[in-house]
Amino acid sequence: MIEKELAVTHKRIPLATLMLAIKGISVLSVAGILVEAGDLSGYSHGNALLRQAGLNLAESSSGKWNG
Repeated sequence: MIEKELAVTHKRIPLATLMLAIKGISVLSVAGILVEAGDLSGYSHGNALLRQAGLNLAESSSGKWNG
């Protein structure tokens, strides 16, 4: 039931259609991303969205040390 409503609703969101073109992304996944992140056009770069999600990963290595 929810999936059917989301399938109809996502057509009103231009970015949702593009996101659904990604292999492995479902209507529920797109809905979850857009609900949590909001309008993705407000992010200057994909990394800004990752930082917002708390996934600001960085590698720091020097010689034999990796972190």
